[in-house]
Amino acid sequence: MRNIDAAIAVSLLVVASASAGAIQPCTGHSLLGDYQSQRMWGLTQEQGVLKKVRQIGRAPQRIVSFGRGENGELFLVGYEGTIYKIDFNGAEFE
Repeated sequence: MRNIDAAIAVSLLVVASASAGAIQPCTGHSLLGDYQSQRMWGLTQEQGVLKKVRQIGRAPQRIVSFGRGENGELFLVGYEGTIYKIDFNGAEFE
């Protein structure tokens, strides 16, 4: 019998847009968060075809949601209720 590592995951997606100056480095990328592992990924696609998946960070808590502020900032909501501002300043997304 094979031992298969199982994880319970809830994934959530937010598409970054060019209208938000605070998130310019990740414009055109989708953000994906995994509840169980607390990892975040940046995804790119062209015409519905997945082009690249890159792990971009880990959250301090399990990820339950993403949100966008009035000025386009991105926020992550942790399982314990803490809201974190995601800061991509200085980040390079290829």
